[in-house]
Amino acid sequence: MAVPVARPTRHRSAPPPASGPRRRRSGRTVPGPRRRTGSVVPVPAPPRIAAARRPAAPRPAHRRTAATARR
Repeated sequence: MAVPVARPTRHRSAPPPASGPRRRRSGRTVPGPRRRTGSVVPVPAPPRIAAARRPAAPRPAHRRTAATARR
């Protein structure tokens, strides 16, 4: 006999449940779904993506060369 499952598994390509407050037709907002934190192990982002998230290194000011100064 088939055993009923509490939560049906979502399709792999399905978007995550929408976060953030939901607005009812009455106008009042309802808090979004509570995040189920548990056995989620943080995976470090690939170096290219991690570097993009970091603020860019300050660029040195453009220096006038001797040739430009003479002109």
